[in-house]
Amino acid sequence: MARLVSDEPGFNRARARQVARDLLEVNQRVTLSGLSIKDLINEDRP
Repeated sequence: MARLVSDEPGFNRARARQVARDLLEVNQRVTLSGLSIKDLINEDRP
């Protein structure tokens, strides 16, 4: 199994915060066209 690691040593708190903000922003733009997760799960159930 491979482990993904940064080529930069140490932990960059500012970079981590920016990545978290970016992920939250992208999450707000992605929609399920009015469907809920339960709707998607139950879609293929008999």
